[in-house]
Amino acid sequence: MHSFSRYLSGSPSLLNRRPGRALDNKRMASRILQGQLVEVRPAADIMATLDADLTLDGLPFMPEMLKFCGRRMTVYRRANRTCVEGRGLRAMRNAVLLADSYCDGAAHDGCQRQCLNFWKEAWLKPVADLEKPPAHPDSSNDFYRVLAANAVRGTQYVCQSTRLHAATQHLSKFNVFKYLQEMADGELSPGKFLRIVGRVLANRLRALDGLAPIDAVRGPAGPHPKGDLDLQAGECVEVRAIEEISRTVGPAGRNRGLLFEPDMTAYVGQRFEVEHRVQKIISEETGKMVHLTHTVALKNVRCAGVCAKNCPRAQAHFWREAWLKRAAPADRPEAAGAGGMSRPARLVGAGPDAKQPLRVLHVMRAPVGGLFRHVLDLSRAQIADGHSVGVIADSLTGGARAELELARLAEDLPLGLLRIPIHRNPHWSDLGNLRRVSGRIDELKPDVVHGHGSKGGFLARAAGRLAKTVHPVLAYTPHGGAIHFARMSLEGIAYRAIERALAPCTDVYLFESQFAAERLRAFAGASRAAGRVVVNGLHESELLPVAPAPDAADFLFIGELRALKGVCTLIEAMQVLQQRLESPPRLVMVGDGALDRELSAEIARRGLSHCISLLGCKPARKAFSLGRILVVPSHAESLPYVVLEAAGARVPIISTNVGGIPEIFGPYAGGLIRPGDVGDLANAMQAAMVAGAEALADDAERLAAFVGRKFLVTNMYDQVISGYRAGRIARESREQFKPERSESASPY
Repeated sequence: MHSFSRYLSGSPSLLNRRPGRALDNKRMASRILQGQLVEVRPAADIMATLDADLTLDGLPFMPEMLKFCGRRMTVYRRANRTCVEGRGLRAMRNAVLLADSYCDGAAHDGCQRQCLNFWKEAWLKPVADLEKPPAHPDSSNDFYRVLAANAVRGTQYVCQSTRLHAATQHLSKFNVFKYLQEMADGELSPGKFLRIVGRVLANRLRALDGLAPIDAVRGPAGPHPKGDLDLQAGECVEVRAIEEISRTVGPAGRNRGLLFEPDMTAYVGQRFEVEHRVQKIISEETGKMVHLTHTVALKNVRCAGVCAKNCPRAQAHFWREAWLKRAAPADRPEAAGAGGMSRPARLVGAGPDAKQPLRVLHVMRAPVGGLFRHVLDLSRAQIADGHSVGVIADSLTGGARAELELARLAEDLPLGLLRIPIHRNPHWSDLGNLRRVSGRIDELKPDVVHGHGSKGGFLARAAGRLAKTVHPVLAYTPHGGAIHFARMSLEGIAYRAIERALAPCTDVYLFESQFAAERLRAFAGASRAAGRVVVNGLHESELLPVAPAPDAADFLFIGELRALKGVCTLIEAMQVLQQRLESPPRLVMVGDGALDRELSAEIARRGLSHCISLLGCKPARKAFSLGRILVVPSHAESLPYVVLEAAGARVPIISTNVGGIPEIFGPYAGGLIRPGDVGDLANAMQAAMVAGAEALADDAERLAAFVGRKFLVTNMYDQVISGYRAGRIARESREQFKPERSESASPY
């Protein structure tokens, strides 16, 4: 139990704290970016950052925010600047907005503005991939009284909205740095930036001619109708035409004081569900409660910030009933989340029947590794359930094993197999491949085109949009790919631009791990598409144990021979063990890749040829008997099949803590090691050698039980099919509802 007496007694430790203490807490904050997963710090930690006015840098921490303490949330936008009523656009420092962290007005007499709370970075903690969530959220109820006492001062209310001017700084109209920073962070596209600049210039010219700003609605003077519809939550309404709305507002665009915002014209003619009646809101300028009549809020309809120069606040629009008319519920579309925040839309709309067979076309580049295994398993499961499946794959890679597997699969593919040369990185041949793939889509008329990996995802989504005779659901599974590049590297910048450009073409993301979902969001920004985390799965036969052969080596590596897989680190660790131990261990390396020859030469140069064997490619379950302990020294992964398969086969595993590997280990992830650390890897290998076969077998048995419950092909198949249908519904909803704004119905 915390000691709260110092907060509640008016002691100098809090109420007389020097304002400088709040500034010291800036050092606690690290720069947090859009899409990042963060944890709201405990209430006691946050209270320690506040000055005597219960603010940090002028921004109050409100009692309504206490319920989020201890929770993990996703960053919606950085609050580099914000619009302030009556003050225009102003700058803000070290603050972000979290998705779905709305103020419910409970401590402010039920204010219904539903503002999105601002969060100082000192109040948040970035969440590492391996960190376990807190055992229970910090409810922080004991702090509520001291914060609530500060919420009302006389006839004025104190909240982030009414104190926003004090929490922000002057922003020059000619300061473009904020825009450049937002573009670098992936929060502002060059196209939207140009639209904002064009809009500003156009409005300046219109002002010189005495004209109203773009999209501003102006009407005649005189009394204006109230619109006595008596709308209630859940009813369906349609926004009236501009001509009708203009008759309900005055020369300043207001109906009885409430402005019809220029942003609201984007919703004209669209249908929405009433979220609630609006009866009282706190005025941002005066701090006093304003009472409203004949006004409602519409579900998920919020300001997109276009007219406010990319302001991130996503304020709710308030609608006079005179601007609306009732619509038939049967025709009601569901508006998806506004502002790129994750407010999931209900799965409504037409879309294929749950039992209707689908025509599915899978597109991938190299038929190797876990990606190839995923496509094979998924295709066979879909065929077995009555769906028609086709595959497009690269003809330059794969080798004899891929030829054999694809030939077997082709016999059962109703939509056939097409192999074309596809290069790993951007290449001039991509233009020709786009024509080939889009032609194939026009020919086969699939219901779904599912892209796998960066290049497969590019071809599937871009060609799917170029198709002329059909508009399939466009699904994308990253399988690592572009998300492994550093954000600000040249490759990272290029691939991030490609992913952002393809986001509008994507109907559903099917991530193979939670890591991939969070990484892509941080890498490429918020998405409008539906989303699912669909983990890779094993067959029942792969949950049977594989015993090591009598002459098995001490350690086993299975995978591509390339730097990303940590093979160089593994060889260095073997040399360390050779120097430490009188009888050095033996290592068998199964696989091939770009470093095949270089590794062979390096092994010889280090004098390790007698204890390291390179055996080429073999099926994983056959290879498991060649070693007693599998070593996975990868520097980057998504959700590697070899770890799943080894866990199912009860092979002891030493692995690095990267990507989705902690998700495979679940409660047993504490033993994972740092990537790229030769000493850590050598120590872990030496410890495993002395641990004893019985202890290793017990650990392997526990991990196998965990994997066998969660990672099954049947689960993977069901979730993918469900994802296709969610993608169809999300796409149909967007086609009916197209105001200019960002949205996300995704869980990553």
